[in-house]
Amino acid sequence: MIFSLGAVSLVWTRWKPGFHSFQRITMVSTRRKKRPATRRQRQREVPDDEGATSSDESLNGSDNSSSYAGLSSDEENPISGEGTDSEEEEQDAEGFTDEEKSTASDKAASMSSQDPLARLLRSDQTLTRMDINHTHLKEWASALPIEDIMVEVAKQSSLRTLCLNMEYVSMAKYDVLLECIGHSESLEELILCNARVNRHTANAIASALAENRNSLNSLTFEKCAFAGSGFSIMFLGVQHVSGLTHLSIEDCCLQGFASEIIAATVPLIKNLKCLRLVKTQLPIEGMRYLFDNLALSQSVEELDLSENEFDVQATSWLVGCLESSDTKIETLSLASCGLDPDCVEILARGLAEDNIMKSLDLSYNNFGESGALVLVGLLKHNHNLQNLNVKDCEIGKKLLEKLRNGLRYNNSFLKNVFSTEVSLAILDSVSMMETLPGSFGGH
Repeated sequence: MIFSLGAVSLVWTRWKPGFHSFQRITMVSTRRKKRPATRRQRQREVPDDEGATSSDESLNGSDNSSSYAGLSSDEENPISGEGTDSEEEEQDAEGFTDEEKSTASDKAASMSSQDPLARLLRSDQTLTRMDINHTHLKEWASALPIEDIMVEVAKQSSLRTLCLNMEYVSMAKYDVLLECIGHSESLEELILCNARVNRHTANAIASALAENRNSLNSLTFEKCAFAGSGFSIMFLGVQHVSGLTHLSIEDCCLQGFASEIIAATVPLIKNLKCLRLVKTQLPIEGMRYLFDNLALSQSVEELDLSENEFDVQATSWLVGCLESSDTKIETLSLASCGLDPDCVEILARGLAEDNIMKSLDLSYNNFGESGALVLVGLLKHNHNLQNLNVKDCEIGKKLLEKLRNGLRYNNSFLKNVFSTEVSLAILDSVSMMETLPGSFGGH
């Protein structure tokens, strides 16, 4: 790509230790008229008030309609070594020339052969995952500007997973980094970490997601902070990813209206198979709406709500969802959810006649012996449950053995022929315990 600065085009630039200084390596006279800024370049310009959180994006509850924790302000933290906005706007949008390709390859050759950028520039077809953070961008600036790197990412036909860690990345750069998502025809999984999502950055995320409708099927938001209307704007884009099968939100705050936006979105994603809301501070009062909408979804097979606090009421709403004739949930994870014996009893009662659930994770819930007795009773009635995780639940060895035997019976081919005692005796006699497909977590 040719970078125009007045009457001189720079075929290559190399950043010096300073922030915005550069050294010309090869220069070609081009004397052509500067083109007007494109629509995308105009969108990259951040409004004058971007540097401060507006009244509807503050996190202290000033906007009663939406307040999400985790983002203290919209203040930008630029990446060291990036060019100024004026320099970026003067760059042409043309593809690489042969000379530029050669120069870029030379630069990449000086890097480690395992460096993601080096592999990207030589079109390494074994490159299926690429992780990019501000440190990578700073180091790679000596080879290519951010815009050109992301153009190459979009063109990489072998790339399946892209992980973007937005920590310390200027919010003005979000649309530059995310634009490749809309143009990639191979990308299947996007992991977005430490993103600061306000109305401006959310628009960049939503646009990128809405433009990618053919390949993207897995989307993860990890340790992201939401401000004002940012979450709702972002999920307008999520709803347009028609091929989405896996949606995961981890270590993010979903209090306020965020949990309701998630709940309302679930039935609209027709192909959604897996929903993970892990450590998201789901409010108890918002869980009823979530479970009501999950009951309307006929596609979700895996639900992970680990590290969210449950009480008896929330557990009852969950059981109501599981008992719905439309629910297809086969795998349920409730690890570290504060489940007590009463919660376990309600859950076991709801699963007694369930013929769909196959895997249940209750690890790191201190429901103890009384809760374990309830689970032993559950396995006597429910012979479809094949996997149970009760690690660190304060259960003694005797009850653990009873739970283990219940799972062995559920996983055996004899359960439809003999009783539990007869089946276990036969299994012990032929030493099949090690070859059984079922799993059991607990100690």
